Amino acid sequence: MLLLNLLASSVLFLASIQHVKASALTTIIAPNERLCFYADVDKAGEKIGASGLVQLDVQAGGSFDIDFDIKDPNEKLLLDGQRERSGDYVLTANTVGEYAFCFENDMSTLTEKLLDLDIMVESEPRREVEAKPGQVSDHTSPIEESIYRLNSLLMNIKRTQRYFHTRETRGFSLVKSTQSRLFWYGVCESLAVVGMAACMFCKPSLPRRVVVIKYRLYRYVSLTFVNRTFTRNISSGSHLDKIMKRDFNSILPSPIAMPNVQTQTTTVPHTQEPYVTRTYPTEDELNDKLQCAALAQITWRQRPLKHRIEVGNKFVSLFKDLPDDDRKALHLELTMQMGRPVGQVPGEIRGFLSRAEHMLSIAEACLSDVSLQDTDLPGFKRYIKREPLGVVFVIAPWNYPYLVTINAVLPAIVAGNAVLLKPSPQTPLVAERFVDMLHKAGVPQDLVQVLHLSPSLTTYVVQHALVDFVSFTGSVVGGQAVERAAVEASGFKGVALELGGKDPAYVRPDADLQYAVAELVDGAMFNSGQSCCAIERIYVHDAVYDAFVTQYVDLVKQYTLGDPTKSETSLGPVVSIAGADRIRKQVADAVKAGATALIPEDLFPMARLGTAYVAPQVLINVDHTMDVMMEETFGPVVGIQKVTSDDDAIRLMNDSRYGLTASVWTNVQDHPESEQAFLRIVDELQTGTVFLNRCDVLDPALAWTGVKDSGRGVSLSKFGYDQLTRAKSVHMKIKTT
Repeated sequence: MLLLNLLASSVLFLASIQHVKASALTTIIAPNERLCFYADVDKAGEKIGASGLVQLDVQAGGSFDIDFDIKDPNEKLLLDGQRERSGDYVLTANTVGEYAFCFENDMSTLTEKLLDLDIMVESEPRREVEAKPGQVSDHTSPIEESIYRLNSLLMNIKRTQRYFHTRETRGFSLVKSTQSRLFWYGVCESLAVVGMAACMFCKPSLPRRVVVIKYRLYRYVSLTFVNRTFTRNISSGSHLDKIMKRDFNSILPSPIAMPNVQTQTTTVPHTQEPYVTRTYPTEDELNDKLQCAALAQITWRQRPLKHRIEVGNKFVSLFKDLPDDDRKALHLELTMQMGRPVGQVPGEIRGFLSRAEHMLSIAEACLSDVSLQDTDLPGFKRYIKREPLGVVFVIAPWNYPYLVTINAVLPAIVAGNAVLLKPSPQTPLVAERFVDMLHKAGVPQDLVQVLHLSPSLTTYVVQHALVDFVSFTGSVVGGQAVERAAVEASGFKGVALELGGKDPAYVRPDADLQYAVAELVDGAMFNSGQSCCAIERIYVHDAVYDAFVTQYVDLVKQYTLGDPTKSETSLGPVVSIAGADRIRKQVADAVKAGATALIPEDLFPMARLGTAYVAPQVLINVDHTMDVMMEETFGPVVGIQKVTSDDDAIRLMNDSRYGLTASVWTNVQDHPESEQAFLRIVDELQTGTVFLNRCDVLDPALAWTGVKDSGRGVSLSKFGYDQLTRAKSVHMKIKTT
């Protein structure tokens, strides 16, 4: 049976040298059996599903469990809905990496179709082994090992062809060399297996260990020769060739076991091309960085507060004084990382500098000793000091990386803390530029450091004994993971969580409609709706509902969806194809449930499946049974629902697991009674911030906070400094006689 499998694998392999075709493998999983697959995803947003690599067709109604052993450097795998009925189960790889996953059928029979040989079966169907790609478990025979490697070679041929043919480079010239190299790998493997089979047949008493040693020694020598021979065929003259040679070698099987270097790669949203790659540190390197930060903090906290404020002001000046060319490069750099139209990036930079200036202006008042002299008894002196926490670990998001990073990093440093900054893998250059400016302003090198980390390393830092406080901004799921890690760590670690939102707006009958429409369209669509405080649901009084909807739709239709690097673009892509697919699904589910979509998709031809471009959409006839009104969309989509009273609006606005911001739109200038109505709504809303006639904006003088699943903790304002320091009371009795 093994030799038949070998023959089949060899035939497939040799046939693929001339022309690689997408092949299919069909097998059946009986009840309570498992089948394991391996996928190596080389393009973020790549689907592993009906239109991608694996399709699961449920032949009968029922359910199945799926276990994932994720080898992705960022350990993120987005699942597009688990279905308990006949249909497809689609997976989307959110980031580049390796994925190993198992399908376990507990009720019905599944038909597995491998639509692309980038998916490798780890074992024979109906048999689960612990062997991972590139490794073979101890109980695997040498022939099984070679069969596995031949299958891997076939996968690499197809990967190589797709890798180079999907890029506008000179990679075409490398495909033939690559396939030749892989062909000789296959020849070496085949000869090794024939020799082993003959040896085992003729000398069955020969110890298995001897056979294995001979096989692996032969394989090492022969593959090393092939490696050296064919690597010389690759040009190394230009920078592009060197990059391609590096990528070329990375997808070929190595004859020598190499350490698994974990990296992260940022993908440009609008082109889906890799932009920048960073390597993760080891735990030992992390320990060194943490120790250096802790030591630097001891010295930094002793420096006068005025000196720390002066350093902060110099940091702001360095950004303000950037030459025009450097400023434009900064704007384009952010656009390439997260997809916002380049013309809208300067607004974030202005906002980030404004927040920095405000937090520096109030630093002395917030961090100075609090004297109780007015209430001291004779012979006594009392005061309260604000002391730094120590080492602060800041985990920043990608959607507004400058604005959010400044909220925690600069106040923490001014307060006397050390900061370890972990940026999103989508925007690593922002953190590097940010920290570089701090160093140029006079902040010690070890006091503030950028850490590019995998989720497992992030957990390691959260739980590290030298980390005193964690400030996280991101999703609810991410916040829960951070809090769980902090709770499971030794001691009691402070955690601040700024999480998601499903922010509502209420338009009262006396609202200035023209003004409200313009502001609410911008609040929903700016940054492609990718803001924790974006407007995602609007409740409009029935007296003005029809007029509001008409004006709102007319304005949304005027957006230009396109390349974010072009000045005429007013709406760019969302951050990933996976995000785009999730948004489209939420809209489709709402329409299926009875909602009406008012924006024709053909107005935005860039919004195609398989891209990160999503057409803006306005939905009516919505209700709270739909995810589009209950779950965070994080895209250019808004639902508009009719209400009949303030109480009706309050009930619906509070009917959410989120509570970040809410806005009310009414004419208090001409109607004093409307201000009283607004203040009553303020008292009854369950949210962190309530706006009147504005939305999706932060004032650094106000506390930025959330309730319910929008998190806990505070940034900005004087309370932001309170969060980053601890109170120490000093009680002195001067006179003792």
